[in-house]
Amino acid sequence: MHGLLDGVLAFVADPDQVLALAGGILRIGTGIIDAVTGIIAVGILTLYFSLTLPRIKTKAYALIARSRRAQVVATVEEILLSVGRYVAGQAVLAFANATFTFLLMSFLGSPAPLLLAVIAFIGALIPIVGPLIGASIAVLATLSVNPVGALVAAGILLVYLQVEAYVLTPRVMARAVAVPGVLVIVSALAGAALGGILGALVAVPAAAAALVVIERVVIPRQDRA
Repeated sequence: MHGLLDGVLAFVADPDQVLALAGGILRIGTGIIDAVTGIIAVGILTLYFSLTLPRIKTKAYALIARSRRAQVVATVEEILLSVGRYVAGQAVLAFANATFTFLLMSFLGSPAPLLLAVIAFIGALIPIVGPLIGASIAVLATLSVNPVGALVAAGILLVYLQVEAYVLTPRVMARAVAVPGVLVIVSALAGAALGGILGALVAVPAAAAALVVIERVVIPRQDRA
């Protein structure tokens, strides 16, 4: 015990160690703030875009030749419907994640379980990495008051994240955007690898849009050839 105390005091007395620790905490905090700010900005822009979308579509459709307008309009509307369903499906998954986090944190006596649930909801809106970030914050918050509970939370949340990633997400997205479950996982992983968080966000809608184009444009042309 005495050796452990001496080690802690030596760590605190070393300015380089303290600065390194402070810098790491600052980078984590900055990353979280940037992520939350980005989500809020995207939400505001999405709301504005949704309100002005009908007028934008009307002007854009008028630029298309009349002979091809009906097919293009039908294809675009189906793509937009798929994207809307994807957003709704992601919101359902995020709500399930937040509910599970709130119940678990309340049971373990974690501080501010409602706030941790809100963080989990925001994180779950980001595919692949978002749920892990939300779970990590919940575990760290629990660690400050209940180390044993933090270990329990880490194990339970790890299992839940696996179930969410490989069971819930493929099923919900397959129903929402009519994309096979395997393609949902592959698209999300490929998008995250190529474009980070932004790539993961757009990967599944892009896959759904590609399927719509193939079914409505490519296959009919091949049948007529």
